[in-house]
Amino acid sequence: MSLGPFRLALHRDPAAALRDWQELSRSAAMTAFQRPDWLAAWYEVTSRHKRAEPLIAIVHELSSGRPVMALPLCLHGKAGERIISFADLRVGDYAAPVIARDVHPSPCDLARILAAIGRAVPGADRIHLEKIVSEVAGQPNPLARLPGLEPHPFRSHLVHLGPGWREAWHRALGAAHLKEFRRKRRHLAERGPLTFLAVSGDAEALVIFDWLVAARRRRFGILGRDDILADPVWHDFYRTAVAGSAGSSCMSMIALKVDGAIVAAACGIVHDRVYHMVLSAFGQGMCDRASPGLLLVEDALGWAERSGFEAFDLTVGDEPYKALFASGTSAVHEWMQPLSLRGRASALVWRLKVRLRRHPRLRRLLRQIRWRRPLGPAAPVA
Repeated sequence: MSLGPFRLALHRDPAAALRDWQELSRSAAMTAFQRPDWLAAWYEVTSRHKRAEPLIAIVHELSSGRPVMALPLCLHGKAGERIISFADLRVGDYAAPVIARDVHPSPCDLARILAAIGRAVPGADRIHLEKIVSEVAGQPNPLARLPGLEPHPFRSHLVHLGPGWREAWHRALGAAHLKEFRRKRRHLAERGPLTFLAVSGDAEALVIFDWLVAARRRRFGILGRDDILADPVWHDFYRTAVAGSAGSSCMSMIALKVDGAIVAAACGIVHDRVYHMVLSAFGQGMCDRASPGLLLVEDALGWAERSGFEAFDLTVGDEPYKALFASGTSAVHEWMQPLSLRGRASALVWRLKVRLRRHPRLRRLLRQIRWRRPLGPAAPVA
């Protein structure tokens, strides 16, 4: 279908979009979470488990006929609704199109394209795009200019690895915290030699991944927290991505060992000279006081610098350790467009939640009324 200077093709089968996707990906700007190898694993696993249906929008330039933009979307169900979203569902930290570097669609162009996608999917209740980043490979993300954009509750955390980054980090950390890091490292080293390793696409990577899964299961069980890897779909997805294909994987496993035994591990995506850490875990027991998870990140930063990476991305979240390391944080946003009466009701609830995020005291009050707890002092406004 023609939309101003563009033509839209919507594919339910990823294989049907493969040729245009590959042509576009060779020189396009994209985030790590829109890489073809990452998405190939995502679509294969979610389709096999019937968690989501692929919905890939390829946008062609009318004047040249070439593909200039791709939106890797999906259709999934939630609480009786049918929702169009990015290929994410908890595992993608950044949302952006795969886009030719010389193409800059206007907000009106994007709104027309998204409206056309909504009309082309019978029974869809709403479009909900989450974790929209401001930039893609150094150029503006056109989705970040959509009208009605709202801030996401979490921010992204990046460590820039340019000259002098370590000294700057030490200054930001402060003498007391730096002394504590050194004490923890000495404490851990008392139990045996410390070894850092990074592996990708081989049997050892899967060994480390399986250790990470078991460590998270133990810790999250103790804390009573939801672990994404307890869901068979996402366990299958991450293991598929770590294994890769033909001996190659976009993911790299990192681990810290003490006397040959793993005490902390993480996995991340390597993309565009940046390591994006997406999952981590550390062992329970005698090494707890040494905070092996923190020491793993410290060693990983040194490894990333030596490997020629420009940055180490701790990705989206509010975990306290991210603030210890990050050079800075960046906002991410979300956008919703209702397509039905049910979608309008969900959009109204979403707007209310967005407003509550801006008023922490009111949010706390409503939560305490719900649970009938006495009202304490308000949290500071960020």
